[in-house]
Order: sequence, then structure tokens, then C-alpha cells
Amino acid sequence: MDLKFTPKPIVSSAAKDLISQMLVKDSSQRLPLHKLLEHPWIVQNADPSGLYRG
Repeated sequence: MDLKFTPKPIVSSAAKDLISQMLVKDSSQRLPLHKLLEHPWIVQNADPSGLYRG
């Protein structure tokens, strides 16, 4: 499945990458949890307290 993003709302390329990797149907190909927490979008937008900084 090729994921399509609409023009609005605007979604950053890093967020699109994260979403695309999370929505892989085959679980063996899906981004594992430990890698999800290391993804650049999470690293840039997550506060160590667990609160969203966006």
C-alpha cells in the first residue's frame, strides 16, 4: 500500500516518514518500538517528561 498525504493539513517530511513506517501492514517490516523512539521526528518533538512540544 502506498500511503498518500493530502495537501492540508501540512505534515512535515519527517512526520510523513514516521507515519509511513508505523503503518506497514507486515509487522516484521514495521518500525519496531525501540526504533520509533529514536526516530528524528520523535527526538525533535518529544519532551523528556513525555509531553508533546509541538
